[in-house]
Amino acid sequence: MSYDNIPEQMRAMDKWVLWRNENRDGKPTKVPYAVTGGRASVTNTATWSSFNKAEAACSWEFDGIGFVLTSDDPFVIIDYDEECPGSVIDQFDTYIERSQSGRGVHIIMEGSFTGRKRKGHVECYQDQRYMIMTGDVVKARPIANCQDTLDKWRAANGLVEVQETKTTRAPIKLDDSLDDIRERMFAANHEIQDLYEHGHKGDKSKDDAQLLEACRFWAGGDKATAFALFEQSACVRDKWIKRSDYRERTWSFIDGGDVWTPQSDDCQWSEERVSVPLNFCERIESDLNVWKDDSMPMLDESQYNPRNMGALTEIVDMFNRTAAKPIPQFAMHTALSIVGTYLSRRFKTISGNYTSLYWGVIAPSGGGKGHTNYMINYVLKELDPALEALIEGSGYTSDSGIFNTLQRAPAHVIYLDELGDYIAGSRSHNNHTAQAQWRTLKEAWGNGGILRPKNYSDHTQRTKSNAQVYCCAPNITIFGGSTVSQFWSSLSIKDGADGFLNRWLIYTDTKKSPSSRRIRDLSGEPIPDALRSWHETMCKRSPINTVFADGESVPCVAGTATEMPDPIILDWEEGAEDMFYHYQVDVIEPIADDVFKYEMFQRAAQMARSIALIVELARNPWAEFVTVDSCAWSLRYVNTVVSQMVKYAKRNIAGNEEEALALKLLNAIRATGKHGLTKKQMQGFKFEEFTRRNFDEAIKRLEEGGLVARTNRTAGRGRPQLCWVAIESDE
Repeated sequence: MSYDNIPEQMRAMDKWVLWRNENRDGKPTKVPYAVTGGRASVTNTATWSSFNKAEAACSWEFDGIGFVLTSDDPFVIIDYDEECPGSVIDQFDTYIERSQSGRGVHIIMEGSFTGRKRKGHVECYQDQRYMIMTGDVVKARPIANCQDTLDKWRAANGLVEVQETKTTRAPIKLDDSLDDIRERMFAANHEIQDLYEHGHKGDKSKDDAQLLEACRFWAGGDKATAFALFEQSACVRDKWIKRSDYRERTWSFIDGGDVWTPQSDDCQWSEERVSVPLNFCERIESDLNVWKDDSMPMLDESQYNPRNMGALTEIVDMFNRTAAKPIPQFAMHTALSIVGTYLSRRFKTISGNYTSLYWGVIAPSGGGKGHTNYMINYVLKELDPALEALIEGSGYTSDSGIFNTLQRAPAHVIYLDELGDYIAGSRSHNNHTAQAQWRTLKEAWGNGGILRPKNYSDHTQRTKSNAQVYCCAPNITIFGGSTVSQFWSSLSIKDGADGFLNRWLIYTDTKKSPSSRRIRDLSGEPIPDALRSWHETMCKRSPINTVFADGESVPCVAGTATEMPDPIILDWEEGAEDMFYHYQVDVIEPIADDVFKYEMFQRAAQMARSIALIVELARNPWAEFVTVDSCAWSLRYVNTVVSQMVKYAKRNIAGNEEEALALKLLNAIRATGKHGLTKKQMQGFKFEEFTRRNFDEAIKRLEEGGLVARTNRTAGRGRPQLCWVAIESDE
């Protein structure tokens, strides 16, 4: 379709919507949508947009664009569903295009026409309708005033008024006005009357849903009547008026169950009649089994590849098609890192969350770790050659190497092939270079400000070449791989407490089953059309910038290091912030005594915000806020990954002699179960690493890591003895 052919008279107006073919009651229906992804309405101007925005959005997820006809524009449409006689086309000297089916035509003119009239496959209308536009020209003319021709055509064709009909679950009596319905509703429940007349009492979303449920019941289930009743209440606010997606979401939550009918006057409505949770957050909590009895939401394997995640779904499918050993968790990790890298420095949440994170995959040799690196490089390069600027090599040489890389690419992705070796190097007391490198990476994580070298000062700010040695809002995405034994044995207990391990999302796969097939050559694997469409749409919303170097324009995907980026900011949908709050209060705070676990999950909630932003934009490139659904999935995702990390960390961490002693003491304490061991009993073990000096340090490490706890043990009538018992990690 060539939308450029649509006359400028229409393109200049901000009255455009999207449409998508959906099945309604067994029939295909062209449903209008706003560019934000919510439903559009021909009576709600907030759901319309400019031609350019609609055209950009229709290349992703939607089937086309449409123009909303209203009384304040001059356009009249003659819509032939089937073939239009050539004599009619010759008769009208105005713009005419083929319909979406290819069989009919739309004759678009200026003029005046009252109502909506139809005869057979021919219809004429001017107001409160939207028309699908194709740009498939039959007659290329400017839109002209054809009032005289229209009048003659109408007289010759004998069109009759179209009677609008609505299907309802249980129609109300025809003589019932809104006043009649309101009177019955108020008589049945005075709390609803108070809410209706005086407005919100607490949670506004919950109040909206509660009142709309009452309106639905007393309107006999008729949606239009329920909405009309609600919109005369004191609960109407800008969000309800401007956000069709919010109206539809609220309706979907409360639609169902009994309704009032004229034959059931004795039927009573009360708050107990509501069949689903009213608050959006409560609904998510119920679905996920979150916040109850310290239980945490987890993903099962199938949920690592849901079908409704846009660009992420396309990348996951591509990963699993080409991997020798498809691992759903590795696939989703890879997809999130690719999309997160793509969005780096170009988008952030209103809370300041960017999309760069540190990812890791741990598996036996030949377990599929390397395929993640191939995918990251291939997808970004093939999607757009300019994106190659985001890809760096395999590791940094030093902390100064990190800054040199950031000067060139303030947002980039880098792959660390042997993550365990890098960590082990940073643990060596003599390897100051590796220690400085990891310290810089910790400071770069989530840094929306300015990252400077440790020796930064006004004196050292510039070298002789006038190069600046700082980076504004560094966005580094790291993807690391390692074997199980190499990675977990390289960590120390304090890695959780000092902020290193809890900056990562690392999934461990211990299955040793052989690959069932060979890795496919990615060079022959096409980028999915849907993924390319997503990229094209994203570029229209956030173009890939260019800078001039040596007189030439070169891609600059994420801006320059010396300037703060100007990202597009997404707000949180109402109810989304509540989810993070309840996760903090009801899940994280109760485990505050377990220092190691507490620190891990504290960071997890922060990472979930960044992932929610990735998920939202992967689903809808024109998203203006991060939805509750994206937040819910992201919390489940990080919670599943971090729970596994805690389990492996607590069972496998060892390292130098002090760590080895701590691990041996931990295993000895675990062996006693709930009885624990006293200090004297532990000193009785003949561990080769044991000295009086390092024994207290080992116990301190175990306590700080949340692996053991002190308690008093009483034997008979003797004095209580101080002992240590193991704190088991959740399986």
